[in-house]
Amino acid sequence: MLTVKPTAEMLAEWKRIFEAHHAAMKPNRKTGTEVDQYFRNKYAHQVFNDAAFQEIVALNITENAFSRNKLPKGVLPNIKSYKTGNALVGIDLSTGEFHIESENIEEVMPLHDDLFVYRGLDEEDLKNIFLVAEYVKLSLAWQSVMAGAKRRQRASRAAMRLSLEMLKFRGLTS
Repeated sequence: MLTVKPTAEMLAEWKRIFEAHHAAMKPNRKTGTEVDQYFRNKYAHQVFNDAAFQEIVALNITENAFSRNKLPKGVLPNIKSYKTGNALVGIDLSTGEFHIESENIEEVMPLHDDLFVYRGLDEEDLKNIFLVAEYVKLSLAWQSVMAGAKRRQRASRAAMRLSLEMLKFRGLTS
């Protein structure tokens, strides 16, 4: 999620990442229904059927050429909206585009990033230097977190086995 005006250094970094990765990338964008289901299964939420908020989300799609082009010809946004924590989330079932509102942007950045990576990129997205760079950076960060969790899980299992062996050695268990 871009929350500051891009600097020359940021642009150079995005270009470097794009050039290093885009040729090997394939479209993997999920449908709006898949993004919606993922959100509902992963996050505690309440349905937030607010017509004004749903209209804001729809306008964010229809008034942005890049997002509007994701809509199939003759199809309007079909917004599902939710409240999770202090955030409002709108997900378009037609495109997979999503919109998050919160008074604290730092609080919702992990949610945005998670939905962004899960949703993936389509052919048009793969031509966008920023989207590719952001997707690569976030995907690598997620893989690093998962690898760390797996290492901790393996270390925990090894410690449990060692503890059981110590108990057996002391005759405290069979």
